[in-house]
Amino acid sequence: MLSAILVLLIAAVGCVDADPPDTNPNGLEPPDLTGTWSYEARLFGPATVCEVTGVTLTIEQTGEGTFDGTTDGGTLECIRNGEITPEPLPAFPLEDGNVAADGRLIMSFGDRSWRHAGSVAFGGGSMGGETEWEREFPDGEVITLDGDWVAVRQ
Repeated sequence: MLSAILVLLIAAVGCVDADPPDTNPNGLEPPDLTGTWSYEARLFGPATVCEVTGVTLTIEQTGEGTFDGTTDGGTLECIRNGEITPEPLPAFPLEDGNVAADGRLIMSFGDRSWRHAGSVAFGGGSMGGETEWEREFPDGEVITLDGDWVAVRQ
C-alpha cells in the first residue's frame, strides 16, 4: 500500500510544471495613473485620530507599472491627547510607485515612512486602500498611524 502511494506521489510531482504560471494571462497592461488626484486619509494611533485633507497628488508614469510624483498642499488635523492640532503638510515626493495589471498598487510618500497599499478602481477614476505612517509629532514623539486613504482623479 505504501509503495502505491509513493508511486502516485512521484507521478504527481513529475507532472508539476517547473515554470511559474503566467501572472498576466490576458496580456493586460497596468493602468496609467498619470495625472492629478485629490487625496485624503484617516489615520488612527494610540490616543490619536488624524485626518488628511486637501492634498493634490501629481503622478507621472515612469515605465510599465511604475510611477512617481509629488504631493502638494493639504492639512493634517489630529486629535491627540485631547488636543486638536491642525498643521499644513509639506510637499512630499512620491516614491516606489508600482501598479499591477489587476490594479493593485503600492507607493510611499517622503522618506518611505508613509506607506500605501491599495487598488485602482475599474475605469481608473479613483484608487484607495490602507496606509501606515510613522509620524514624528512636534513634541518629538513618534507614533505609527494606520488607516485608509482615497484619491480621486481630477
